[in-house]
Amino acid sequence: MRPAATIPDPEHTKTSARPRYTAAFKRKVLTEVEQLQAGEIGAYLRKMGLYSGTLSRWRWERDSATMQSLAPRKRGPKPKQSAEQVELTRLQRKIDALEQKLVVAHGIIEVQKISEIFKGLSPQTPDEPPETG
Repeated sequence: MRPAATIPDPEHTKTSARPRYTAAFKRKVLTEVEQLQAGEIGAYLRKMGLYSGTLSRWRWERDSATMQSLAPRKRGPKPKQSAEQVELTRLQRKIDALEQKLVVAHGIIEVQKISEIFKGLSPQTPDEPPETG
């Protein structure tokens, strides 16, 4: 026999450890904080249950013109890519790696050319004193 289904106790249900705030709430808080005096901000943050670091991050997001980042982010796995998209990504990475190798190879060739130029110069023998101008 199966045990009877029990109703979970709301005090013991598992919830998200971090609260999520809407963009409208964040804008409202930032607007209200800007109208407060310096000594009143701490009391306001305590009343709202917020930290000064959170407020600083919200200000930074707003000031860097990323109001989209104030909106809640989608959680969970990213949507699966098609087989063609996966292959395209793989090939693009391979092209990038080959381009990097090509840059290194060109550098090595330039060093070899310079080396050949210096080989053509007659080396100074240790018995001869260095020429002074």
